[in-house]
Amino acid sequence: MKGHESVMKDKLVIQAIAVLTGGLLAVQSEKEARIFILAICLLLVIGIVVIWKPLDFFGRASKPEAVLLTCGLLTGFLYGIPAENNIASPLLIERIEIQGRLSDWRIDDKAGQGIFILEDVYPGTEERLGEKYSFRVYPEEDGVYMKGWDRVKPGDTILVTARLEHPKPPGTEGGFDLPLYYAVRGLSGTITAFGEADVLEEGVPGFT
Repeated sequence: MKGHESVMKDKLVIQAIAVLTGGLLAVQSEKEARIFILAICLLLVIGIVVIWKPLDFFGRASKPEAVLLTCGLLTGFLYGIPAENNIASPLLIERIEIQGRLSDWRIDDKAGQGIFILEDVYPGTEERLGEKYSFRVYPEEDGVYMKGWDRVKPGDTILVTARLEHPKPPGTEGGFDLPLYYAVRGLSGTITAFGEADVLEEGVPGFT
């Protein structure tokens, strides 16, 4: 009985490793390598199901591991492609007037931080901007915020002057892939406000 449980446990461990290995290969590989690996695994699965006799060619244990490995690769592949497509083009605008809604807003004596959902830009720009940005504002040298920031609450629609930046291309700043990190979180970049805050519309109480 114990021997049977040990075999079952070993099979589950091997299958879990197959899923994790497939997912990690797909997420961490370059796009071209990911497509190549996925194609090979899909052909392998098709061969198992359609052409070869699984019990003769792979044995009882190998068939589920091969299928799970491919499923892991497919999941990682589907996860990685949308993230890459959401990566915003590198961009830096030193001064721009923007309108948008704040969520996840919090402010203390060191900084105000939140998520900015961009609604409008003044004047307009031909650059391709995103919809959601990491947002921050800092107090002046005397530790006091400019006019209006004491009134800002989560959910408010505000008009501010700011510096807007999309991350630099992958590989520019060490090994950390900041563009992909932002893309996975649904962010396009960073907005750093300066000057006064003009509250155009108050948010709904309780909105974060």
